[in-house]
This record gives sequence, C-alpha cells and structure tokens, in this order.
Amino acid sequence: VDASALTSSLAAFTFISQEDSTATINVTSGAGADTLTAGVEKSNLSGGGSNDTFTFTTAGLTSLDTVAGGDGVDILTISDASTLIDSDFNNITSVATINNGTTNGAQTITLGSAADAAGIATITGNGSGVETVTVGAGFDNALTISLGSGPAQSDDIDASASAAAITVTSTASAITANDTILGGTGT
Repeated sequence: VDASALTSSLAAFTFISQEDSTATINVTSGAGADTLTAGVEKSNLSGGGSNDTFTFTTAGLTSLDTVAGGDGVDILTISDASTLIDSDFNNITSVATINNGTTNGAQTITLGSAADAAGIATITGNGSGVETVTVGAGFDNALTISLGSGPAQSDDIDASASAAAITVTSTASAITANDTILGGTGT
C-alpha cells in the first residue's frame, strides 16, 4: 500500500491490517499525521512528514518488523499490556515515543543500543498500569518516562546501568514508597 501521493499535511492516512498469516505487508504513508496498525504479519511500515503513529500488539512487534518513522515526532503504540525487549527495536528508526495504548495496562520495557538507535526519547504510561522500565548501558539518549496517572502501583524504573539523562514524571498520588526509581550516571 503506497499513500506517498498524499502530499498535504492535512490528509491523514489510516491503515489497519487484518492480516493473520506469515505474509509480509509493506505500507508507505503520506505527509499527514498518519496511523498505521499492524497485524501479526511481518510489517514494513514507513511514515511520512508528520507525527505518525505505528500500532502493534506486544506479540505482533518482533525484530523482523521494520518501522521507519520519517520526519516528525513519531509514536510506537502498543495496543495491549506490553513487554518490549531491546531487540524489538532492531529495525525501527526515527521513532521517539512509546505509548501504552491500553488504559491501566502494564508495560515492561527494556531499552538498550537498538532502542537508542531507534531514537526513543519518551515512554508514556496510561492509567494505573505498572511500569517496569530497564535502561541498559547501550542506551544514552535523554529519556522521559511519564508514569500513569492512576492509583499508586509498584513501578520499577532502573536506569542504573545507563549514562542517559533520565526524567521521570508522575502525578503525586501515583508515587509511593512501593516504587523503585534508580538513576544512572547521567543527569
């Protein structure tokens, strides 16, 4: 599917895959703020000139999928409670944000050199889901982690192996003594 002829930033393109096989799907978006939703197939998704959103399930995103964000501040949304490992980012470029697409869904995310090369700079929680984020030594991008805004949970942020500048934001009610937030050697 090629929507690159949509050259107006006002033309938002939406693609939703219903593919449930081992097929390969290739999608190129246009210049607008486009939304591309992958199925379980091998996906090759290319964004355009605006802030594009690429949506996967946690099981649907693998190191075989390719996401090229393009220009803009592009978003990777995981549509269910997620577990992402660094190798999931092997073929992802120019994507700045990971969003939890499920209200109150837990996120377990491990960032290393592949996530660093992908351009990840922000992780956003959603509601009261538990956030477990490990930032490894191979990750040195400045990173903002926004914890969910729901009732307090036992969030675990461990950046002790990283030299990245880490910022953690939250509502006051979501931070308790049950949370663990460890910074590394960054500022």
